[in-house]
Amino acid sequence: MLNTLQNIDRSIFIFFNRDIANPLFDFIMPILTRGTTWILPLVIMGYLYWRRKHGNALVIMAASIILIGLSDLISVRLLKPLFDRARPCNPDALVEGGRFLVGNLRSLSFPSSHAFNSAAFAAYFTYFLPHRKKLLFGIAILIGFTRIYVGVHYPFDVAGGWISGSFLGFLYAALIAIIIRPRKKLFYTPNGN
Repeated sequence: MLNTLQNIDRSIFIFFNRDIANPLFDFIMPILTRGTTWILPLVIMGYLYWRRKHGNALVIMAASIILIGLSDLISVRLLKPLFDRARPCNPDALVEGGRFLVGNLRSLSFPSSHAFNSAAFAAYFTYFLPHRKKLLFGIAILIGFTRIYVGVHYPFDVAGGWISGSFLGFLYAALIAIIIRPRKKLFYTPNGN
C-alpha cells in the first residue's frame, strides 16, 4: 500500500515537474516560489488596513503575525521531523527524471511549509473575509503548485500542507473570533458598520 502511494506521488510529481514544463513556467515558477512566502499575509493585511471594513482589523492583522510563527513552528519543527521524508531534490534520493530548478535541498519534505503556511493564512483570513475565499485559496494553490513544479516537494507534501495548514488556520481564526467578539470595534467604517 505504501509503495503504491509513493508510486502515485512520484507519477504526479513527474507530470507537474517535467511533463508540463515550458520556458515561461521555468522562468516564473522559481521567482514565485521564492517570493510567495510573505506575499499572501502582507497583501491581506494591507487590504484589511486599507479597507478597514472589519471592526477588529487591527487585532486580526496582529494575530496573523503570531500565526506566521505558529504555522512555521508546527510545520518545520513538529511535523517534518515526525514524518522524516526526503525531498525529491535531495541528492541522496533524487527522483529519476525530475527537474530541480532551485537546487538540491537536504531539508525534510513533508509537509510543504509553503503550502502549510499559505493554507493557514488563507483559512484564517477566509474566516474574517469569506467573500475573498476563492482568491485566498487560489493563491495558496498557486504557491503549492510552484513547489512541485520547481522540484522541491512531492504532490502529497503539498496536499498534506494544505490540509493541515487549513485546519490550523480555521482553528486559530475561531479562537481569535472568540477573543475579539466581546470587545469594542477598533476601526469603524464611515457609515458606522
